[in-house]
Amino acid sequence: MKLKTEIKKTFKINNLKDDTQILWKKMTCTCKKGIVMEEHPVKPCLHCKYTIQQNSMPRKSFIIKDAKGKDKVINEISIKRGSHDEVVAWEF
Repeated sequence: MKLKTEIKKTFKINNLKDDTQILWKKMTCTCKKGIVMEEHPVKPCLHCKYTIQQNSMPRKSFIIKDAKGKDKVINEISIKRGSHDEVVAWEF
């Protein structure tokens, strides 16, 4: 299968920032770990919400089907950020 050779070892993420520049990473977690009713998502905690969003972003190349049904390798994505520099969306 040719696609295996097309997947690059390097995966480029555009609009990636250093942890020191990301505003939400400076926020403290307001959850009380171990108490279900005091943890995210039951209790709103922006730090935990933004952590989940950050972790949902792909970190390596992946394969999708294009409109014609052919496999396409994605080796680069762009991040869309919100007001606290959180990952709102990513696109390829």
